[in-house]
Amino acid sequence: MNGDLELVTVLAVCGVAALATFINGYVLLVILLSKQTSSPINVLLIHLSAVDLIVCISVLVSILPETFNQYEKVAPWLCPVHGFLFNFLHPMAIWTVCGLNCDRYYAIAAPLHYGTLVNSRKIMLGLCCTWIVCLLISLPPVFRLVPYSYQPGLPVCTTDFSKGRATIFYSIFYTTITLVLPCVIILGCNIKVFTIARYHRHRIASAIFEVTLSAQVTITHQRNPFFLPTAMANKLRRSNAFSAVFQIVGSLAVFYLPYYCVCLYESLCAAVGAPPRTDPAVKSLSFALITGSALCNGLLYGIKNKLLKKTYQNYRRKMMTKCEVNQEIQARTPSACGSRRPSLTPVAAAAGHG
Repeated sequence: MNGDLELVTVLAVCGVAALATFINGYVLLVILLSKQTSSPINVLLIHLSAVDLIVCISVLVSILPETFNQYEKVAPWLCPVHGFLFNFLHPMAIWTVCGLNCDRYYAIAAPLHYGTLVNSRKIMLGLCCTWIVCLLISLPPVFRLVPYSYQPGLPVCTTDFSKGRATIFYSIFYTTITLVLPCVIILGCNIKVFTIARYHRHRIASAIFEVTLSAQVTITHQRNPFFLPTAMANKLRRSNAFSAVFQIVGSLAVFYLPYYCVCLYESLCAAVGAPPRTDPAVKSLSFALITGSALCNGLLYGIKNKLLKKTYQNYRRKMMTKCEVNQEIQARTPSACGSRRPSLTPVAAAAGHG
């Protein structure tokens, strides 16, 4: 029964990783084909999609060979390689998400100064600094100060925080830099955006209400039948704003927090000298969730991104126009017998008949 449960968990993780690979690859392909890679938000989206793509591919490469060869290790070097990539790339993804939220904050809070505050050069410099910091944070396990080990129930390698009393310091530092600090920045940006949006909605609603009220008093002296009560209107506005904030902050809490909680718990047990009693199912679930963060990032910041949708629509429109032009050129090209074929486009065909 336990073996069947492990196989189901492995297949579920592989399915999530494969789907995330497809979605992030699609986002990356759309941006690259549109040739609009110079804008700051597209630079961040390219970086996030590339990081999540590498994470998912490393999970698939690490988990599949060991799953179908359970009695011997196919490639022992996969453990430290996957452990390093896992330890290094997930913080990169979190900080890139933080950058996307900061970009959104500056676009809303200071639209007139956005071009001065945010540009591709500053984004690239920030990403380089993030790479250096995350690389330095990921080095202690490479030198075996905190060892890598296989997850119970999953043939994947992660940092083992249950060995050594010094792991408590590394786990606290790692959690603070890679999760707490970016989440605080993301939460602050979204609260500020929510406050600005609520303030402007209140001003617009007040102006509309004053105009409507003055018109009613002057013309009909009747109450507007389409006017919503204040409590209901405020509830509808807040629900939309809270939904947007909850999707961003809640996704980080759901997908990343369980893994970090397991790491802190195991390092705390190692510090006090008590053996950790972590259920293998809990560790497998935490790994599956943090792997699913790549899928969530691709959906939340890629597929649902309005700018990316507009970019894809413009690219599709451009390709359709190019195809129609090529067909029109072929239709207007004289054939071997000297006659000209009829036009394929409606406008040219109507002009030809006229």
